[in-house]
Amino acid sequence: MKYHIDTIPVWDAVKSACDCPVCLMYKKIEDKSVEFFSGASVMEPDIRVQVNQKGFCSHHQQLLYAQKNRLGHALMMLSHATETLDKIKKLQSSSRVSGGSRFTLFGKGKGTADVCNDASVLSQISGSCIICDRIDDDFQSYLYTFIHLYKTDPAFPKALASTKGLCIPHASVLLGMAQNELNGEQYSALRSLLLEKISSNLEQTVADLDGFTRKFDYRNADQPWGNSRDANERAINLINGHCIGNIKTK
Repeated sequence: MKYHIDTIPVWDAVKSACDCPVCLMYKKIEDKSVEFFSGASVMEPDIRVQVNQKGFCSHHQQLLYAQKNRLGHALMMLSHATETLDKIKKLQSSSRVSGGSRFTLFGKGKGTADVCNDASVLSQISGSCIICDRIDDDFQSYLYTFIHLYKTDPAFPKALASTKGLCIPHASVLLGMAQNELNGEQYSALRSLLLEKISSNLEQTVADLDGFTRKFDYRNADQPWGNSRDANERAINLINGHCIGNIKTK
C-alpha cells in the first residue's frame, strides 16, 4: 500500500465505506473551494479580479450563501455586479442597430453577427463559475491518481473491491479514462468490478424502492420498513451521482 501526499485523498475515500468514493472526493474538493471563497479570500485583490471575471454558477451561489458570511458574500457580489454592469453597458453601446435591419426571420440577414455576439457575451457572463473551474482542475487530478493507483499499486484494486462501488456517472468517467491508461486485462477487471457493483446495488435498491412504495398502502402499515426508508435517495445518488442528503462514511 503506497501513500503519497497526492494519493492520500484517494485512499481515504476508498477506505471510507461510503456509497461512492469518487462522489466523496468531489464533495471534499467542493467544500474546500466554497470555504475558501466564503472566507478571507474575498479581501484579496487577485481573487476579487478572478471572481469579477468568472462569477459563480447558481449552485455554488447557493452554497456560498449558506455559509452565513453575508458581508463577505455581499462584498464579492458588489464587485462582481459592478463589473457585470459595465459589461452590459458596453454591450448596449456596441450593439445598437437602427430600424428593423438587425435581423430577419430565422436569424438570417443583416445584423445576424451582432445577435450572435449578444448571446455569446450574455452567456459568458451567466455561464461561468470560478469554483467549478477550480473543482474541475483538482478533480481531474484525483481521477488520474485513482487510475494510476489501480494500475501500479496491487493493494488498490483489492481495496476498491471491498467498497460499495461507484455511482453510474463516476463509473462512466473512470472507465472512459481507463481505456487510455490501462492495459486490456486491467481494464477488463475494472469494468467487471464496477458493473458488478452497480448491478448489485441497483438490484438491492429496486427491491428497497418497491418496499418503500408498498408502505404507502394502508394494508402494509404494520409491515417493517427494513432498509427501504432511504431507498429513493440511494436510487437518485446511484443513478445521478450524489446530490441528495449527506455522504455517509464509517
